[in-house]
Amino acid sequence: MNLVIEGEMTNRPGLLSIGTLYTSESTSECILNPLSAREACNEILTDRKGYIMSPFYPDSYANDENCSWIIKARKGHVIRLEFKVFELELSPRCSADYVEVYDEDEAQSTSRIGRYCGRRYPQIIQSQSNMLKIVFQSSKSGKGQGFKIYYQMIEGAKDDSCIQDCPSSCNCRRLEDGGIIMASHQLQSIPKRLPKKTNAILFGGNKIYQVKSHAFIKQSYLSLIDLSYNRIFSIEEMSFVNLHSLKTLRLNRNFIKEVQKNRFSGVGGLEVIDFGQNLISSIEMETFSGFPALRALSLRSNKIKGLHKLTFQNNTNLRYL
Repeated sequence: MNLVIEGEMTNRPGLLSIGTLYTSESTSECILNPLSAREACNEILTDRKGYIMSPFYPDSYANDENCSWIIKARKGHVIRLEFKVFELELSPRCSADYVEVYDEDEAQSTSRIGRYCGRRYPQIIQSQSNMLKIVFQSSKSGKGQGFKIYYQMIEGAKDDSCIQDCPSSCNCRRLEDGGIIMASHQLQSIPKRLPKKTNAILFGGNKIYQVKSHAFIKQSYLSLIDLSYNRIFSIEEMSFVNLHSLKTLRLNRNFIKEVQKNRFSGVGGLEVIDFGQNLISSIEMETFSGFPALRALSLRSNKIKGLHKLTFQNNTNLRYL
């Protein structure tokens, strides 16, 4: 049997993706391995925005895939990634299937932002330069659904010194709406002074050991804090206070042993909290009672043996645990 499928596209470069085909007289599934998927697997992207998907998405990717995408923006711009779907084979240290993200520049200087697998991924990644490289590798066995990543190029401040209070160890970018995104990959502690209109703090993958009291004081615009993949073992009292705009807090992949209520105050708008892959053994009964908007909480891969039945009694919007 021969089957021909035709598709029409606009004059812009793109990809037609067919996930799965079924025959009408059989229950067997047709396995698709189009050569065009290999071509789309290695690309240089210059469009202002678009999607990057694993081969054969939304079908499962194949074994022994080795793909890379380079996103190039104009000078004075940075690149932001948002993970829409992400499900790879989970392995220790992400040694099997993984996605790696690199910050690059025209001098061919490369800095790895992170490696991700399983269902562990940052909500947002933003480059510090106008180039970003994404690498996908799959092993000889095991697979998952794959990933779908949205990227966009954002005009940022050309000179960090134009942004008041931007620490020298950080990269600060001003967005079109006036908000600021902070990022760094060389921190051992959270800077004492932060720009007042900071929207997002991307400090994942550093060597931060402690979150001190009032670390984010007077940050009324802050909506995202990412402290994942650090070495945090201590969160002092009142570390996260009066952050009324905070929606997402990521503390996964650290060395936190306990979560106590007095670490949080005035953060009732929190919707997503990730404490996955720590050393947490106990949680106080009312720790999350002040989060009425909480809809997703991850406590995966900890040492928790039990929780009080009333631990989440005030979290009526909680849907994912």
